[in-house]
Amino acid sequence: MFIFSGIRRIRRGKTVKTLTWFFWEAENKKINLEKETDILKEDNETLETKLAELKEKTFNMEREMAAAHNAEIKIHDEKMDVLKKSRRSFKAQLESLIRDDPEDLPED
Repeated sequence: MFIFSGIRRIRRGKTVKTLTWFFWEAENKKINLEKETDILKEDNETLETKLAELKEKTFNMEREMAAAHNAEIKIHDEKMDVLKKSRRSFKAQLESLIRDDPEDLPED
């Protein structure tokens, strides 16, 4: 009987696993599970850092899009102000022409 080997030989070539063998198997499974757990923890940390980076990029992109939208609104408002001013000056010129000489106006 070999207690430390974990396997006991019986007559006719059959083998029986001893209690030591089962403890050794359990210890190996425990070590493998711990390794897998460590790998999964590292993967989780990696994914969390990637998620944080993506959230930061998303936030920055949203901020840039909002700034671009505000700039477009500002440009549109400036264009509208220019159009209003040019419309007012054209209207004032037209009124002054009408006041000065109404007969010189082209007929439409």
